[in-house]
Amino acid sequence: MRGARPVAALVVAMACASPPATDDVDDTDVDTDTDDLRPTGPDAVIAAPALALVDETVTLDASGSLRAVQARWNFDDGSVTDWSDVLTVTHAWSSPGHRTVSLEVQGEDGTTSVATVVLAVTYPATQPPPRASSSVVTLGDRAYVATPDLGAVAVVDLTGRQAVAWLTDCPTPRRLSVAPWPQGQGDGDVGLLAVACEQGRPGVFLYDVHADGSVTERGRADLSNSGRSVFGVVLGDDLDVVATMRGREDPTGRLLTWDADMVPGAQPGVGSDVRGLAWQPGQVVATRHRSPDAYGLWWTWVPTTQVLDTWTLAVETLPDNDISSRGVPTYLQAVAIRPDGHVAVIAGLRANVLGGLVRDGAPLTDENTVRADIRLVSVDDALAPTGTELDHGRLDDRDLVSAVAYAPRGDWLYAATLGTRTIEVLDAFTLGNAGVWVDTGHGVDGLAVSDDGRWLLAHARYDRALDVYDLDGEVGADPVARIDLREDGVEPWDGQVLAGARVFHDGSDPRMSKDGYASCASCHLDGEDDHRVWDFTDRGEGLRNTVSLRGFDRRVGLPIHWSGNFDEVQDFEHDIRGPQGGRGFLTDAQFAGPAGTTLGAPKAGLSPALDALAAYVAHEADLDVSWGVDVSEGQAIFDDPAVGCASCHPDGGSASGWLSPGVPALVDVGTIGPASGHRLGGELTGLDIPDLHGVWATPPYLHDGSAPTLRDVLTTANPDDLHGVTSDLTADQLDALEQYLRAL
Repeated sequence: MRGARPVAALVVAMACASPPATDDVDDTDVDTDTDDLRPTGPDAVIAAPALALVDETVTLDASGSLRAVQARWNFDDGSVTDWSDVLTVTHAWSSPGHRTVSLEVQGEDGTTSVATVVLAVTYPATQPPPRASSSVVTLGDRAYVATPDLGAVAVVDLTGRQAVAWLTDCPTPRRLSVAPWPQGQGDGDVGLLAVACEQGRPGVFLYDVHADGSVTERGRADLSNSGRSVFGVVLGDDLDVVATMRGREDPTGRLLTWDADMVPGAQPGVGSDVRGLAWQPGQVVATRHRSPDAYGLWWTWVPTTQVLDTWTLAVETLPDNDISSRGVPTYLQAVAIRPDGHVAVIAGLRANVLGGLVRDGAPLTDENTVRADIRLVSVDDALAPTGTELDHGRLDDRDLVSAVAYAPRGDWLYAATLGTRTIEVLDAFTLGNAGVWVDTGHGVDGLAVSDDGRWLLAHARYDRALDVYDLDGEVGADPVARIDLREDGVEPWDGQVLAGARVFHDGSDPRMSKDGYASCASCHLDGEDDHRVWDFTDRGEGLRNTVSLRGFDRRVGLPIHWSGNFDEVQDFEHDIRGPQGGRGFLTDAQFAGPAGTTLGAPKAGLSPALDALAAYVAHEADLDVSWGVDVSEGQAIFDDPAVGCASCHPDGGSASGWLSPGVPALVDVGTIGPASGHRLGGELTGLDIPDLHGVWATPPYLHDGSAPTLRDVLTTANPDDLHGVTSDLTADQLDALEQYLRAL
C-alpha cells in the first residue's frame, strides 16, 4: 500500500475480462488482419475521490471505462446496484471505514471487466482538531522535540531538515504540546508551545512561537522543591495548559491546570501515576501509566463543569497462545483522540498477571509474558456510550506501543513499538494492520504527522534523531531524512552508556528476545519499576515485585534480586537466554564455561553488549524531585535504635552485602510465605534489603507486593514487629515516619 496521505482523486483499473467461448479452429485458417487483433471486451475504470465524509453524497464515475455499455456497483456497505447503462452513480455511506468499491462493466460482446477502488469514509474533524501530549509536535514548518537525555527541546526546521535552536530552560523535557493562536489572537504570534519538565526543574514552561520561527518564554509553573513531578502536557480549551502530576506527598495523581498566562486553575485528583494526556474541545482524556492488576485505568475530564469520570480497560482473558496472551493493559502513556472526536486510542503493554505456576499452574513463556496492547474506546456518547471499548488491535510479535498519531483526516493510525522497532500503519476504524516500517530508530517514543499530512516524524530517542518518513511514498521505505537533534552534534553521554541504552530497549535483537516481545525496558521502562508482581516460580524463585533500577550505581557489587541470585548486571544473560528466548550475548562456549552460572566467574569483560548494558543501568540516577518539607521528626524515629529501621537501611540505603563469595546477607522480616518460592532452587531463608531512596514512587512494596502502601509496610504487613518495631508508634509518629520515607 502507499502512504496514508489522500490525493484529490483516485483512478484504479483492474481489468478481469472473461473471454467469449470459442470453437476449435485450424491454425491455417487464422486471419492475420490487425483489425481482428484489436481488443473487443471492456476495460473497467473508476474515477472517485479518495476521501468522503459520512453521509456525504459522492460521485463515482465509470464513463472512462472502454467499450462498456452497462455497469453495476458494490459499495461495500451491503448495497449493490442493478445493471444500468448509466455509468455514473452517486452514493453516501452512513458509517466510517475503508470501503472497497467494486465496479463491474459489460461490453457489447457480453464480456465483463472488474475494477476496485478504496475510499476512506470519515466523520468531519473537530475544529480545532484534537491534540495529544507527545515528545514531538509540529506547528507549520517547525517541529519541536523533547530530548530529556540532551537537556533540551530541539527546534527543527522541516523545510531545511535540520535542528536550528535548542530550548534549555528545562533539563528533562518529557512531553510537549503546541497549538496555533485562534485567528485574531496572539498579538501576531503563531502559537504556543508547552513543555512538561519532569525533574531537575519540574514544572511547565510555556513559550510564544513567533512568525519568524523564533521562540521566547511566556511564563512558567515552577514546581521545584514541591515534591511534584510532571510528565504529560496538552494545550486545551482557550489554550489553557493541562499537565499530569505525581508527587511525594500526595499518592493520588492530579491534573494541574493554568491559563495561557500561567495563572493556576483547577487541580482535579485523578488517580495515581497519571501520564498519558490528550484533548479535544471541551474534554481531556488522561491515562494511568502503570495499571493495577484488575484493569487498565483512564479518565475523561470536562474543564467547564469539572466533571471527572473514571473508566476501565478489560483484562484480556483469552487463552495464551503464539499469537495472543492474557493480561492487563499497562504502561498506558500513548493516547490520542481521533480527529473526528468520537474515539480515542490507548496503547501500551499487556502484562500477563494471570499466568505462572502459583497463579494458574502453567509457567510464563517468552510469548505470553508481555506483548503490545492497543485499544479503541468511545469518548463521545453520540457514537457509543463514553468508556465503551470498541476494538483492540492484534499486534503479534510486537512489544510496548510507545507512541501513536493519527493522519489529519483520521483514516489511518500510526503506532510505534519501542523494543521491536516498528511503526505500524493501522486502519483507524478497525485497527487492522495495513503496513509497517521495520528497523526504525532506537527508542522511538514520539510520533507526529506534519500539518500538511505529508510527513511522519518519529523521535528516535537513543539515536538522538528525528526520522522523517514520506507518507506519499511506499510504506516500509527508509526515512527520507534523519535529523541530528544534538546541539553541534555533541553527545553528552559516554559512548558505552548510550550503546547500553540501545541494548536495554531493543527486543528486536534476536540475542535479546526470540520474537521481539521482551527487552529490559518491558519491566524497567525509564529505569523504573513496572508496579507489577510476577510469578517467577518456574525460575526457581516465586512471586517477585519488580525493583526500580533508579540509583543503581549505589548497588553495583551488591546482591541483585530479592533472593540475591545475581551478583552483576551481566548475569541477566540467564534471563535473556531463558524466559526471553534470546540467543544471548555471550558465545555458547563462554556460557558453558566458568561464567555460565550466576554467582560463578565474572561475566564482565566477556561481552561488549552486556558491559554496555551494565554501564547504562548504573547510569540511571534517582528521580530529582526535591521536596522542601521538614522531616526531622520522622528521621529521628527512623534512626531510633528502638525502632530499628536504620540498622538495615542506614541513611535510607541498603545494608545488604556478601557474607562470603556468593552468599548474600539476606534477612527474614516475617514476609516469607508459601508463594515466596526458593533461591537458586534451594530454600529461601531471607530477602535482600532494598534501597529506600525513591521509595515514594515504587508501590506496591515488599518482595511479593503484599503491602500496597508505605503505611501498610509499617503496620498491617508487620504484625510481629520483625520489620522494625512499629506496633507501639502513635498515628502521628507513623505519619511522620511515612513522610520521612517519602522524602528519601
